[in-house]
Order: sequence, then structure tokens, then C-alpha cells
Amino acid sequence: GTSTLFSENFNSAKLDTEFSNIYTPKWDQSGGVQGSYGGNPYGKAADLDAGSNLYPPDHTEVLTSKNVSTLGYHSITLKYDRRVIAPLGAPMTLTVDYSPNGGSTWTTLEVVSTSSPWTNKTWSLSPSADNVSQLKIRFSIVGTDGTDHAYIDNVPVTGVSPEHILKIIMKKILLSTALILLVSGALVVGGTGAFFSDTEISTGNTFSAGAIDLKIDNTS
Repeated sequence: GTSTLFSENFNSAKLDTEFSNIYTPKWDQSGGVQGSYGGNPYGKAADLDAGSNLYPPDHTEVLTSKNVSTLGYHSITLKYDRRVIAPLGAPMTLTVDYSPNGGSTWTTLEVVSTSSPWTNKTWSLSPSADNVSQLKIRFSIVGTDGTDHAYIDNVPVTGVSPEHILKIIMKKILLSTALILLVSGALVVGGTGAFFSDTEISTGNTFSAGAIDLKIDNTS
């Protein structure tokens, strides 16, 4: 069936503290991504804001997953919850993209530039993310100042194994075979006929008795 290949709810993140390999080992960050509640009903979330940075690029924060392996899996799906705060006069963009090759190339899933409440998003990453060893997910914000925020939470990546697909195919084959046998059996029964006569007629000293006509007609 469907297996979870990657999952993150950010509950291990420290509040108002930059992500690190100690508390959020599944991610790399730049610009100062921190743990926050951000009005999240599920607990902690990743908080990307567009405040000033000590190092360039300024007003930019990026959260990128470590490599996720989908080897042996197909029908790859990404989900996440997001909330965006983009005040008037402080334009910003949240960009979500993924890479099937460790960051060599990226495919953009969405770009958000207006405020929105907590929203669940679901994306199919197949076929490009099928059966790869270096899938990456990236969230990035570019904005005006620290009033711009993008909150991210509940990030699973799931896939379907070939064994599950094979089981479905075999089940369909077995059902088709059973149906063929059932229809063939009905044709055999319907094509078999028999005629019996045990009438005896006596005319004078001549007797006429017993007629059997058996026919098997199976043209299937």
C-alpha cells in the first residue's frame, strides 16, 4: 500500500531559535528559519520571515529538506500546511519547489504573494520523483521586512510500492480467469442435448421400440 517516506511536524524545533541539526536534523536552512506556533492549531511550525539577515541575500529565508529516498516507490505525493502573512506595503513571495536530483534542477509547485490562513496543499511529484535517491523539498521567502511571514507544518512525502501494484494486477487477472471459466462452463452445459424414446409399438408380429439420440455440441 501507501508508505510514508518522509514526515515532519516540527514539534522538535525550539521556539524562536534557528533550526539546527540538533533539533531539526531533516532540514537545512539559511537566513534564520525558526520554530514558532504562528497561530498553528497543531503545534509548532517552521517560521520563515523576511527580516534583515546578517549575511546576504537579505530579506530571504530558505528551508530545504535533506535528501529523501523514493527508491522502489512510485506515485510520490507531497503534502504540507501553510499560512502566509503579507501585509500591505510589504510585498513578499513564498515559493515551494522540489528537486528529484539533489538540487541540480528545481520544479516550482506554487508561488504565493498574498496573505492566506492555514491551508493544506497536496501535490503529485510523479513521475519525475519516482524511484530516486535524492528528492529535496524547498520552501523559500523573499520579502520586505520582518512583518512578512510564511509558516510551514506537517510535511509528509508518501509513495506506493511496486509490490502493491503487482498485487492489484494479479487480483484482476484471477478475477478475469474465474469469469472466463464460469462463462465456458455455462456454454458447455447449454450445448449438451439428449433425446430418449421408450415407446413400444406392436403391429401384428412387428415391434418398434427404443430410440436414443445423444448430441454433444460445444463450439466454444
